[in-house]
Amino acid sequence: MAKFIQIPTTFSGSPVILFNTDTISAVSYLTATTFAIYAANVRYVFTTSAAGAAGTVTAVNNAILNPSGPTVVSVTMPDGVTIGALPTVAQVVAGA
Repeated sequence: MAKFIQIPTTFSGSPVILFNTDTISAVSYLTATTFAIYAANVRYVFTTSAAGAAGTVTAVNNAILNPSGPTVVSVTMPDGVTIGALPTVAQVVAGA
């Protein structure tokens, strides 16, 4: 059975942001306030409050590696860090 991670957001009206951990190929820090999750050949870029991207990448990786499952594991955001906008989404082109 699949395991999912849930990314919490403070964005008003946001749907639940879930990722099947089997489809995640990478999580990367982009800037002090942005990070990306690569899943099923799509890049999801998130913007954090403050300079929280590095800590959030660690939190996402910890949620992915959490031995609980099959279940939904909430990402525990670093203190003072929130996701303040819905992620931008871009198709990942192989070899680009």
